[in-house]
Amino acid sequence: MTISIDGGILAGGLARRMGGQNKGLAVYNSKPMIASIANALAPHVRQLLINCNRDSAAFSQFCDQTVPDGIKGFQGPLAGIHALLTASDANYVLISSCDTPLLDERYARVMLEALNNAALQPSLVYYANCNGKTHPTHILASTTLSESLGERIEQKRLRALEWLTDMAAVPVTFDDETLFYNVNTLADFPPL
Repeated sequence: MTISIDGGILAGGLARRMGGQNKGLAVYNSKPMIASIANALAPHVRQLLINCNRDSAAFSQFCDQTVPDGIKGFQGPLAGIHALLTASDANYVLISSCDTPLLDERYARVMLEALNNAALQPSLVYYANCNGKTHPTHILASTTLSESLGERIEQKRLRALEWLTDMAAVPVTFDDETLFYNVNTLADFPPL
């Protein structure tokens, strides 16, 4: 059986620490951060979805489809993951947050290799782990989790790390922490 993979980018937050500017559209190295993530994922997936709750017209140029949270009230990254899993008809969605401008194609390659290596007994969720640090918004998740994840969010169980633990998610080891360098404020941009 061939496993279908869609890509998903989380860009649905409020960006309070960015002064309200949408993180994914903030320019780094002469292009919006979202462009770097889209370029890293697109060659490895069937289609690319972006979870966003505003600026969908701007984001639409980087993906096949924009997807708002299905659960209202800005419930955090799990709501974005839920929206991506619900919108996809693939078996899995390879997900990254929009605020990691140094992400490159190694992320997709290593995550998909982990799934292929577990073909006889695949997990429902894989997550990036580097030097013992978990990256809970860099995951490969089965779309079959959509309903149970929605229930979890409705119960206000919103911690991504707890969800990964409860799902017995499988860590995927990376040796380069710079891939997951996270930008939360304009001052956080790494030097060029």
